[in-house]
Amino acid sequence: MHTLFARSTAELRKMLITSAPGDTIELAPGEYRGPFLIDKPLTIRGEDRRTVLWRRGGPVLYVRSYGVRLERLCFERTIETGTLIIHDRECDPSGKESMEAETLISLGELTPGSTLTLPIEIETRGRADISVAGMYGAQISPAVLEEAGKHTVTLSLDGTSILKGEVLLGEMTLNEENSTRYLWISGVVLDAPPPEQSYALATKKMRLHPSPNGLVIDGNLLTALEGGVYKGRYAVIQREPSGNLYLYVPGEPPLPVLINDRSIPRNTRQLLRQQDVIKIGKAIISVQPVEPPSITLEPENVTFTEFGTQFPDPIALTLKPRAGWVGQLLATVPWLTVTPTGTIRLGGTKPQTWQIGLTEDALQLPNGVYDTLGALLLTSNDHLISLDVHLEVKRPNVALTIQPIEAGSVEASWPSEHEIEFQIANFGRSAWSGTLRSTVEWLEVLTPMPIGGETWSATLVQLKVTAPSKPDVKPGKVEVADALVLTHDDGTMQAIPASLIIEPSQGHLIIDAEQVSFEDVERGTPNLPSVTLTVRNVGGAALTASVEAFNAWVEVEPASFTIASGEALDLTIDLLNVPDNQPLNTALLIDELRFSTGDVIPVELTLIELPPYLVALQVNFPPFVYGDMPPDAVLTIQNMGPAIWRGAVTTKVDWLTVPERLLICEPHEHVDIHISLNPQKVDALAHGLHRTADALAISGGREPVLVAVQTDIRDISTELVLETPIINFGSVNGGAVELPSEVVRLLNASPQLWKGTLEVNVPWLTLEGDNRVSEIEVPKNSIAEFRILLNDTARHLPPGIISDDDALTIIGGEARSKQRLPVRILLSMVEWGPVLEVKPPSLTINGDSPQKLTIRNIGKRTWKVQISAVPWLDAEPTELVIEPQNDSVIEVRKRPAANLADHIDDPRAVVVIGQGREVEVRVSV
Repeated sequence: MHTLFARSTAELRKMLITSAPGDTIELAPGEYRGPFLIDKPLTIRGEDRRTVLWRRGGPVLYVRSYGVRLERLCFERTIETGTLIIHDRECDPSGKESMEAETLISLGELTPGSTLTLPIEIETRGRADISVAGMYGAQISPAVLEEAGKHTVTLSLDGTSILKGEVLLGEMTLNEENSTRYLWISGVVLDAPPPEQSYALATKKMRLHPSPNGLVIDGNLLTALEGGVYKGRYAVIQREPSGNLYLYVPGEPPLPVLINDRSIPRNTRQLLRQQDVIKIGKAIISVQPVEPPSITLEPENVTFTEFGTQFPDPIALTLKPRAGWVGQLLATVPWLTVTPTGTIRLGGTKPQTWQIGLTEDALQLPNGVYDTLGALLLTSNDHLISLDVHLEVKRPNVALTIQPIEAGSVEASWPSEHEIEFQIANFGRSAWSGTLRSTVEWLEVLTPMPIGGETWSATLVQLKVTAPSKPDVKPGKVEVADALVLTHDDGTMQAIPASLIIEPSQGHLIIDAEQVSFEDVERGTPNLPSVTLTVRNVGGAALTASVEAFNAWVEVEPASFTIASGEALDLTIDLLNVPDNQPLNTALLIDELRFSTGDVIPVELTLIELPPYLVALQVNFPPFVYGDMPPDAVLTIQNMGPAIWRGAVTTKVDWLTVPERLLICEPHEHVDIHISLNPQKVDALAHGLHRTADALAISGGREPVLVAVQTDIRDISTELVLETPIINFGSVNGGAVELPSEVVRLLNASPQLWKGTLEVNVPWLTLEGDNRVSEIEVPKNSIAEFRILLNDTARHLPPGIISDDDALTIIGGEARSKQRLPVRILLSMVEWGPVLEVKPPSLTINGDSPQKLTIRNIGKRTWKVQISAVPWLDAEPTELVIEPQNDSVIEVRKRPAANLADHIDDPRAVVVIGQGREVEVRVSV
């Protein structure tokens, strides 16, 4: 320990810095202008009142160490009002204005000419004004704290006021409510700045490069560097433009912060020198000189636009390496996000850009300025570079954003409604609530009132839009600036504009039925049914629409239509065909009627199968002589359709024998069944030609069919016997190439030759050789057969059953016993072509006036016919489709350009041509 002597203020300041702990400094008599800082155990000795330490306006002496002794000194604080600070012999402050040691802020060793910026943590009990005094060029920001709580203020010292060798002593005053508090600030300016050198903080694995503004050493950083579990904030690393680093402990750290094994108190700033070692828990960080990283970052620090009612746009951060680079960018604060994440590998000088944005956690930040050191960390190989983020949060308590409401469109004079929704977005810091009401008739608020929302959220509101009920509403766009009014809880009102488009009146289709049903449609029937579907236009304008059958099982007539407002139209739905796999007695969807208006009507079909219609002719047993073996007869059953016949034949008399089995016959076919006479009952039968009505019954048909049976039991006679009194040609198709023929059988049981004639009495029959009369001879005791044929005239017979009792006559025998034997002819004519009736059969044309021909379809099927006329006539239309039992009219007129004689007559001037048939019309001019 040494004794040093000081004679001036400058010598005293120098000795306070250069002396060793335990030294004694003796002051010569005189005045020494403070402030002075003692930060080590020293003894300061004067000569009582002749040794005066003084200062104007602020503290004279700052003591930052224990073991300090002050002897025989006089202190003067030159102020207008205030209280003297009194210390006891142990140097513990006891005056009214004294502060605890934790309110002392040490700036450490400052670099001359280098601007200082220092964050200081302050906790206030209410609104506070902050000022700094005692240090030239010192500023504090912000100068006013509006709310109670923990705050961070920034102390700035202009580099021009930091002069080498100077001791800085000052105070920061906090005026809050009715009390005043002080924070004492001290520091020593180096005689010369340290050499310029870039430093990094090195661990075993990595080198950490603080940003130009510095770096926060917190739990996240220490965990990333060394592993383990660290929490809270420990220190701030500050970096000067020269590259020198400072460590600052802003508050009470969770673990001691040591530099070269010496604990650094809170609110202490210390210059870091090469090879200094920082220890925090198990983390060991050394200060080492480094070359700047071989990369360029643009920008060097991230600055967001003001965070008010909208999230700031993401910031693009671009890395440009000088060579290949591998690493990643990490966010150290929860309110930042980095995209893309993960490790990035770059080859050569290829740049990499990240997008830096805010997360939802940013919504929890109080209003204020956030200059966050080391908010981003760029890791690559063994380097870690910190980047700072600047964010200013200025969010209002409530900031509602409501877009103008577009309510869509409605139709004039048409009652309609629809629902819409819109959102009220709150970009403010606080929740809100209020009541929403409508001022227009076409908007109704459906959401229950009151409504509200939390901070940074959207509230959905449901509205019902109804067409205006006023009859004079004109088409166009209706815009109302205050269609909705939102009244907040504090009574303020906010108008919400809305618009509605009024469309011109349109036609609206209403369909009377929900579906089209074809019920009980008989399978196989040629005449498929039709149904009527009524459609109405209930709109305010004419409606033009069309309809089509999706599967084409039905046809709609008309397919296109126009309906006046308030009118109705009947559509005819024709069933065109029946699906093959359609089950019976089940209503199944077979088609859809699709309207151009968007309406869809299903078409259902219920298919049934009824027994077929049956036709059976009388059964005629061939003549036989009593005592001979009775012959068999044939029962022909014609199935007229439309279904398959499944049935049986039973006898109602005991002298007939029929097959006892199920009989099956396809539609439009016939089946022949052999019928026998019971030999044991023949004796009971009457001799001669005898007819028994209803002798046979046919079951399984649409209606019961009873069949008569005719027998011809003869005694031995000398007269000619006609064994075929009835000839049945059966079902005849006039369109066949060859028409059928049958045989007339004659029996001459007499011992003499029988001579006679065979005469045809109807024009549609012909004998062999195309004769109508033929001389015949039947030898004695023999049977003769003669063939008869249907000629071309038969092709034009009307469809249906044709019966003629005297179609054929056999005349002959001896004069005294002349015989006349009529032959009955039966046939069933199939409608193979159009059966037409044309009236009048001839026309006479005078001048240019047209004449009309009426063509009637007297058949049972629909037919298409063509109209052919000679060149000097016009006949319209030239093609017709005529329904059964319906008439069609054509007009016949002389062509104007025709150069004719005074009189002309043509029996085939007009020909109606159908399938296999023609009808000629004579025309005279």
